[in-house]
Amino acid sequence: MKNNSHEKISFKLLTLALVVVFALSGFAFIYNYKTLNNLTRKKMNAEGRLKRIRSEVEDLLIQKQKLLAQDRIANIASSELGLVPNKRVNEKISIDKKELDYIKKIVKSKYE
Repeated sequence: MKNNSHEKISFKLLTLALVVVFALSGFAFIYNYKTLNNLTRKKMNAEGRLKRIRSEVEDLLIQKQKLLAQDRIANIASSELGLVPNKRVNEKISIDKKELDYIKKIVKSKYE
């Protein structure tokens, strides 16, 4: 009879242990599932923000290109500042080597 009651206790303990293991596994699964959903939601939000920021950067680059357009700058320079284009831009300036060395020496002595 002792052996039979010992088997009942062992069976009850084994059943209880299995129930506890399954319950813990269930809780772990639910926790991981909710964590995964939360992280997926955060990832989607971050990707949306990244897409908006990239769009803003592209818009700013387009704005910068418009502001730096040669025609726009030339128009402002002539109409608002009264500047006129230099027609002799392609004029070459000649300097001999001795003169260049002298200028380099002066510049070097000023900044040493």
